[in-house]
Order: sequence, then C-alpha cells, then structure tokens
Amino acid sequence: MKKIKSERVDNSLKLIVKSSFVVFAFIILSKILTFVYRILIARYYGAETYGIITLTLVVVGIVVTLASLGIPQGVMRFVPGYRGEGEQKKIKYILQVSSKILIITSLSASVILFIFSDYLAVKIFESEELGMFLRIFSMLVPLWVLSNFFMTTLTALEKIGVSSFLNNVVLNAIKTTILVVLILWGIGQEAVVYSYYIGYVFLFASSFFIFRRYVSVYFKKKIRKKEYKEVFRNFYSYSWPLVLVGIIWQVFYWADSLTIGYFLGVENVGVYNVAVPLVLFFSLAPEIFSKLFFPLINRMRGEKNFGEAKQISQQIAKWIFMINFPLLILVLFFPEQIISAMFGNDFVVAKNALRILAVGSFVFAQAQPSRLLILASGKSKIILKTVIITAIIDILLNIILIPRIGIIGAALSTMTMNLLLAGIFIFKAGHLTEAVPLKRRMFRVILASMLLVAGLEIARSFFTLSFVSVIISGLVFVGAYVLLILFTGCLDKKDKMILRTIQKNILKRMKIKSSHC
Repeated sequence: MKKIKSERVDNSLKLIVKSSFVVFAFIILSKILTFVYRILIARYYGAETYGIITLTLVVVGIVVTLASLGIPQGVMRFVPGYRGEGEQKKIKYILQVSSKILIITSLSASVILFIFSDYLAVKIFESEELGMFLRIFSMLVPLWVLSNFFMTTLTALEKIGVSSFLNNVVLNAIKTTILVVLILWGIGQEAVVYSYYIGYVFLFASSFFIFRRYVSVYFKKKIRKKEYKEVFRNFYSYSWPLVLVGIIWQVFYWADSLTIGYFLGVENVGVYNVAVPLVLFFSLAPEIFSKLFFPLINRMRGEKNFGEAKQISQQIAKWIFMINFPLLILVLFFPEQIISAMFGNDFVVAKNALRILAVGSFVFAQAQPSRLLILASGKSKIILKTVIITAIIDILLNIILIPRIGIIGAALSTMTMNLLLAGIFIFKAGHLTEAVPLKRRMFRVILASMLLVAGLEIARSFFTLSFVSVIISGLVFVGAYVLLILFTGCLDKKDKMILRTIQKNILKRMKIKSSHC
C-alpha cells in the first residue's frame, strides 16, 4: 500500500514538474515583458507618470477584485473537486451561473468607477490627470473580469499551458509591442492607454474562444433543479469570504503605494514602485508550481487522498526555497546595480526599500503551499480573518511610518505583514493538515549558501562593482550554488527522481529533433 501511495505521489510530482516547464517558460517571458513595459514607462515618461499609471492600476485592480465576487477562487476549488468526484453536471451549473453574475457585476463596477473617478483622483490624490486615466481604464473592467474568469476555468480544468500562455504571454507581449511602436511614433502618455486597450481586447477574445472550446463538453450535461440550492450554497459559502479577502488583499498589497501617494505624492509612488516589480520575482517559483498544485490537491481532496497532498506540498516548498534563496542573496548584495541598470540612476534611492521588501517577499513565498492547503481544506474564512487583521496592522504601520521615514517606512510595514502572514499560514496549515512546508534537507541548503555568501562578501572588497561585474558575479554565484546543492546531500530521493525525469525528457526531445533533421 505504501509503495502504491509513493508511486502516486511521484506521478503527481512528475505531472507538476512537466507542466511547470511550460509554465516556467511562459512566466519568465511574462516577467521580462512586464519589466520592459515598466522600464519603458519609467524612462520615457518619468517618475510622475509612472506613479500615476501605478495608482490607476491599483484602483482598477481593487474594482476588478470587487466585481469578481471571489468567483474565480471558487471555480479553482470546486471545479477540480467535482472533476475528481465525476460530477460534471455541477461543473456546468457553476460555470453558467458564474458567467452570468460576472457580466452584471463587471458592467456595474465599470459604470461606478467612471462616475467617481474624478472624486477619487482629486479629493484623495490631488491629481486631475489621474482622474482621466481612471475614467479611461474603467471601461476595461468587464474585459478584465471576464478574461480572468475564462483563464481561471482553464487552469481549474488543468489546461495549464493554455491558461499560462494567455495570461503571461499574450497580454504582456501585445502591450509591450504596442507601447514600443507608439513610443517610436512619438505618441505621448496615450500610448500606455492604447497598449492596455488593445491587449485586453485581444486577451478577452482569445480566452473566450478557447474557454468555449474546452468547456463545451460540460454544457451538454443536464442538472436537476433540486440540486441547484446545494451546489450554489456550497459554492457561495466558500466564495463570499474571498470577495473580502480579494479586496483587502488588494488594499494590503497596494497599501504602501496608496499611502505614499496620499502623503508624498505620485512621484514618490513611481520611485517606490521600481522595487515592487523586482521583488515579484520571488513569486515566480510559487506561481510556477502552484498553477497545477492547487487544482491537483483539490482533486486529491475529492478522491480522499489527503496524505499525498501533504507530501507534495512539502516537496513543492523545498523547491521554492532552493530557487528563491540565491535570488534573495543577489538582491541583498547588489540592489543599487540592479535598479540602476533597469530603471536608471534617478531611481537608485529605492535600494534600501528593495532590500527590505526582498526579505518579506522571500518568506511569504515560502508560505504559499500552506495558504493553498488552507483553501483546499475549505477554510476560506481563516484566510479572510487573517488578511483582515494583518491588513489593518499594515495600514496603521503605513500611516505611522511613511510620513516619518518615507518609502523605507512603506517597505518596513510591508515586510512586517509578509512575515506575519507567512507565520500564520504555516501554523494554520500545519494544524489543519499536519503539513509543515519544511524539510530537514532545507537546512543543508542554508549552510551551503552561507559559504557562498562569505565568498561573495570577500570578493566585493577586491572588485569595483559595475553592472557587468554584477552579472558575472551573479552567474558565478548561481553556478556555484547549483554545484553545492548537487554535491552536499541537499537533494532527496524524490528530487533525484525528478531530475532523472527531466533528463529523460530532454534527451527524448533531442532525439526527436535530430530524427526530424
């Protein structure tokens, strides 16, 4: 029995890694395109415009979250669960009702934001130009909400490659391409608006077409009316707390930028937000593995395979740690060079904020498997209570610290909240599922990394740091890190099994290509 269980865990890990290769490529491309897009705005239009765009996206993001009513998160939990139980009729009902509700709420939210855009811009942030951007972007809300729903459904159906391509590549590629072309034509700030509109129109059309293709099989099933109440009640009781979670999460995530905008002005928002997208790289590893991890453990929940979900979560947490730790070291040692190379010397003042945010983001990323285990357990209200409490603390810290120490205060409050959230998620997940996202071999990774940190610190005293030297040092550091991981016993049997699987797949693809040649 144990052998069969171990084999099932191995197969699940292989499936996650297989899908993660596709997701990894798409997410990396997405991060690059996002960086290029932000860099273009910062360099060509300056810190003030960059700040206005950031605040616009913050407000619109909150409106989109409110209009979504927690439905995408509900779909992510219930659709895989019903697939595991073979309840295709219930999947049909959820998708039908959800799509109708989202059409109504997104259109209503768009109208409300359009009406109150000037009030928000002038009364709160004292920027008339922000009001113009809010009015224009308010009309994107329906496309934004429905596109998210279509892509979430595809992910819940384990169409990871398709949903990742749409979400990470299509939108960002179109936005960046359009922006570059318009800048070359000499278009002003309107170029940002045009790039977003064209990007979301194309994303909506393509995601809707693919959504219809993959869900058509579920719409052929019929569901009895007496089943409506039970399905809707279960779906709604799970989803409604996530409405508040999503809103509060958006406020929490952007509380620093909103408070900076209120106390220090939109230009400082632009300066601070060169650090924010950089630390988002810490979310890369969780995002790669979680795309399939969450629907997979929900399917296991439907099949009553709780022990396997626990083992998989621990393995995923270890992989996240091994990927993110060298990134943390590089950001802590070379923040000035990283910011200068990407955004220019005018934004280097954000280097210490970047260091502080990196620590919090690293720890928070480590807790993501625990957060998903809590959601898979159906305890969405735990997430709600946790986010509410920590959001209140975060806002209070921002109000206290930002007027006194500027953007450093914003970074400190965000780091504090990330540490609190990570600790609570890990503790609660351990209590609910007995799964703690820590493995003994992770401490070997830390010890091995400390040797590299000491060597990096010594090397800094002998070389004048420049962008080129930082790149070389970073490559040497990553190479040495990989070698230490391989030869110091940091990898367990499942890691080695995954590496052998990767090697076989690479060799297999090479043979296929050579045979075609």
